Amino acid sequence: MTLFPILPLKRWQRMAAYGAFSLFAFALCFYITFPYQAVTQRIVSEAASEGFVVQLGAPGPGLFGITASSARISRKPEENSDQEGPILTLRSLSLRPSLFPVGLSFRAAGLGGTVSGVFGGIGSTSVTIDLRKVNAADPGMKSFSGLDLSGSVNGHLALEIPKSGSPNARESDLTQASGTLVLKLDQLLIKGGTVTVPIMGQPTPFELPRVSVGNVEARVKFDRGVGKIEKFQGKGDDLELLATGTLTLAKRLDYAQPNIDFKLKVDPDFVKRLGIIGSGLSMLPTDKENSEFRVAKITGFLARPAFNPGQ
Repeated sequence: MTLFPILPLKRWQRMAAYGAFSLFAFALCFYITFPYQAVTQRIVSEAASEGFVVQLGAPGPGLFGITASSARISRKPEENSDQEGPILTLRSLSLRPSLFPVGLSFRAAGLGGTVSGVFGGIGSTSVTIDLRKVNAADPGMKSFSGLDLSGSVNGHLALEIPKSGSPNARESDLTQASGTLVLKLDQLLIKGGTVTVPIMGQPTPFELPRVSVGNVEARVKFDRGVGKIEKFQGKGDDLELLATGTLTLAKRLDYAQPNIDFKLKVDPDFVKRLGIIGSGLSMLPTDKENSEFRVAKITGFLARPAFNPGQ
């Protein structure tokens, strides 16, 4: 006599047991045989076709997808140049298939917050990215932007990017993208860093002073590659900003062309701290509607903007 007698199973119980065993066996085989390296190479290849360099660390299994212990994303260097663009470093990355749209869904931990979204589409490329409570003071943000910041960033980007008209081209045509960009920056503070500004027609590195930008809200609507600023306003202890205008996209984001009019209201003590740049701000024309504001215009390219007095 057995201590625990085996009772006969009903038909539905046997079917459930066989189903559970089959599911377990499938998951085990999936874990052991899934070609993680092949998937990684495909991701790297697809990113390269869009102009990005992606490096994933230690790919492995995830829930209905794969995970990576780290991710490093940067722009491909231009031809005849070894200079790498800004680098975005993430602590972890999970990838899984997406049905709406058909493509790849991702979720990453990094920059002191989370970055999630979807990349895919049939006939065109759909890109959706959400930023949630990204910490501007995170070291990864400093290495990406070159600025020492504090504050938090939330945002949403949704773009529909058609494929290039060339039958042999695989790249998406960013110049025809449509969608929206929404950003909200809370208590943004620039503690320092280096930016390159054109002085006497020559790009010149400039050490930024401490700048309290405060809270910034922005909304841009893109239609066939032209982004119209529907809202841009920021207010902090040192300055107040308003902006209108457009951003015309190019095949490479570096070459996107801004045509943006700024209105600036700058605290007098902050102008003194800026030194020679502050003197330049004081020489900007006053706004016709409100004499407390100065006006300026940004043109050129996104990677090499040109600052001019406003009209």
